[in-house]
Amino acid sequence: MIGGFCVSCVLFAKEDRTGLGQLVNSPMTNFTRAKKTLDEHQLQETHVVATESMAAFMRQTEKGELSVGQLLLSEARSNVQKNCTILKSIVNTLILCGKQNIALRGHGDAGRGGNQGNFHALLKFRLDAEEVLESKFFSVCADEAADTANREQMALIVRFVDKQGHIREEFLDFIHCDEGTTGRALSGKIISSLQNNGLDMNYLRGQGYDGVGNMASIREGAAAHITAIYPKALYCHCAAHVLNLCVVAACKIQAVNKTMTTTKEINLFFSHSPKRQQELECHIAKMEGTGSNRRKLVDLCRTRWVARIEAFETFDWLFPAVVNTLEEVSQALVVVKKTLGYVKGLTRSLQQRASDICKAYNLPSPTDLPQEIHNWTNSWRRHESPLPDNPADALHYAHTTLYPNINCLL
Repeated sequence: MIGGFCVSCVLFAKEDRTGLGQLVNSPMTNFTRAKKTLDEHQLQETHVVATESMAAFMRQTEKGELSVGQLLLSEARSNVQKNCTILKSIVNTLILCGKQNIALRGHGDAGRGGNQGNFHALLKFRLDAEEVLESKFFSVCADEAADTANREQMALIVRFVDKQGHIREEFLDFIHCDEGTTGRALSGKIISSLQNNGLDMNYLRGQGYDGVGNMASIREGAAAHITAIYPKALYCHCAAHVLNLCVVAACKIQAVNKTMTTTKEINLFFSHSPKRQQELECHIAKMEGTGSNRRKLVDLCRTRWVARIEAFETFDWLFPAVVNTLEEVSQALVVVKKTLGYVKGLTRSLQQRASDICKAYNLPSPTDLPQEIHNWTNSWRRHESPLPDNPADALHYAHTTLYPNINCLL
């Protein structure tokens, strides 16, 4: 067949080629009118579509790019997979509420701006977890502590960058360290928890723990075991823990240590007695111009030394009320001390092994003893005589008729 054809139209034109004429169904043989024929053919819609199809085919063949149809199909499959993931989260949330006997609405279901109910809250929590998967790269932070049942629990936190470019840290899981607290055991727990939550460990880029041996040891620490499997997961000593260690070292200074000990003892003095706490609150209420709603002292954190700043700020703020309350308590202590001092000797006499009921009957009466001491003191003052230096001399002047209780005690 002699003549010219349009390659793109012959190969990629539509299936129904009726009426396409020269360059497609038949060759172009009249070359005297070739320019006019080619210009008219170039403007036809069939030629434009065929040319685009041919260019897409060349790109796919030479560069591996997908065609428009394949791109649309891939996008459709991606949407289907995304919708399946969302539907799976909804179904799993419903199953969780059913297993745990949790009402879907809870106390109320006010919709937007209010309490959206248990189901919506749990679903939102799952959707927040999905953001970690969408961010792709992430880091992990973990710390272990003993709970009230004296079992080791490890809190797992993931750190990632969300779609808005904000750095976020989200709680992921509580891990029961039932296989021990060695570095190998803890690393296995961390990896299992991350994988169970759908995170790809190949995108783990950082680890943040404290500096204890089972976490930070270069050979047997949890960080070392994870880095051996995933080399891009670099370990960094927790900066907050480093600061905490510096404060701990500073607290070894005697003056600082005494200040913390005194503050802690005063805090315990009030917190262990509702009556003393009530007295403190009364004095706090009398303070004018404080501009604060603080009504009690804050306990000093035992592990996070840096967090103690709030306790010291509260103590400094309420210091006048603390002093006034302690002065009031001290006055009561003086009264109690004098009162108990009257019966100290009587108590010791009653506790002697040789004491019997008859001797106990003849012991001083606590009700008469204060009056005898008062009369005894006044008698010495009236005579302006020097006070006895020892119990033997005092006994010589303690008349059995006037001062029977004092005579018995001496």
